[in-house]
Amino acid sequence: MSLERGSTVIQKEQSDTSRFMQTVLFPSAARVGFRHLLEHIAVNEDRAILLPSYIGYSAREGSGVHDPIEQCGVAYDFYRVDSRLSADLDDIENKLMSNRYFAVFLIHYFGIVQSDISSISRLCKKYDVFLIEDCAHTLYIAHCDIEVGRWGDFALYSVHKLLPTCDGGILRINRKDIELPTLPESARINRESLELYAKADLMKIGETRLQNYHYLLKAIRRIEGMTVLYPNLPSGNIPMNFPILVNGKTRHEVYVGLQRENVQSTALYYKLINKISEKQYPVSYEISKHILNLPIHQDIGYDGICYIANALRRVLAGG
Repeated sequence: MSLERGSTVIQKEQSDTSRFMQTVLFPSAARVGFRHLLEHIAVNEDRAILLPSYIGYSAREGSGVHDPIEQCGVAYDFYRVDSRLSADLDDIENKLMSNRYFAVFLIHYFGIVQSDISSISRLCKKYDVFLIEDCAHTLYIAHCDIEVGRWGDFALYSVHKLLPTCDGGILRINRKDIELPTLPESARINRESLELYAKADLMKIGETRLQNYHYLLKAIRRIEGMTVLYPNLPSGNIPMNFPILVNGKTRHEVYVGLQRENVQSTALYYKLINKISEKQYPVSYEISKHILNLPIHQDIGYDGICYIANALRRVLAGG
């Protein structure tokens, strides 16, 4: 459209608050954002949300995925995952064919992008269901030239899992036809957390985590008594931590042994929510019983990675 002389005024400064803006909310945590989302898209919805069969729970923190679903009274079911926690596409499609679901929830475990996310996205479009990406373990990372968190209709991120903040989450809405209400003040991110997020060099943080992952991979890949869950890290992934499967000792023995060596590890998820049946999903329980996640965050340098590797070697070799 051409502009005629005298028909418009070109302002000296920008004033359009909607142009080139992403639709993003900043809740106090990813789980808070998830509940806010469900309260809108699941209203009067009698169908269920389809969840991966690997969702954890702890007595101290509960479950960031399952708790909001229970709080909103949303029905749910599970789909299978394989030994690398990749979603079972056939199982998802078989369930979606029933027309009993309104959404698929997809978790990028440990910051590793789901291996066939493009196919999962196509399935959700085919059956006209929402795709919700759980990116709580990820940075803003690319996969097949599409940023993780943009494959789905919605995406959830966690600030406090990646930066030293007291709280913080992100809810991204990728659907232009859906508008969520603003968050109440009590559900919003702390200002100091938001400022720290704004100042963070996510690119450098990602480079450091990736470098630490490869350092640790080289240092421990031949240690007996454990298996590296992702020995061939797909390009474009920025891991949150370094997941291994303990198979020489019990996971608890290794966890306690590392603590004695002053190495703090975690186990995501050492306990699955009781709604997931061990008989129906044995692979999930096998991972849960053996998983241990080693730290590779941006505070750790090369010497620290070497220390972790040597501590793990000592613990696994010890009587």
